[in-house]
Amino acid sequence: PEAVRNYYSFIEKIDPARADVLKGHQYELGDIDIKQDYEQAAKYFAKAAREGNAEGMYNLARLTDRGLGVKKDHHLALQLLQQAAEQSPN
Repeated sequence: PEAVRNYYSFIEKIDPARADVLKGHQYELGDIDIKQDYEQAAKYFAKAAREGNAEGMYNLARLTDRGLGVKKDHHLALQLLQQAAEQSPN
């Protein structure tokens, strides 16, 4: 557990958008001391997406396409997927 906490702290310092994606996954799937909450997951994925993180865009698109934690919107989901695909692979 200590190594995982250290990893999350390190990621938050060097890549905050990546940290938001990880937090989104914790809420989407549920984790130790974190109850599954699609709405919170969508908020973290959206935050990462606003920072230009392709994985955040992709994951927000998945939730949006299914209406999990956000309003179901296939058109918006497709836009998010297109934006994710246009991001640099770095």
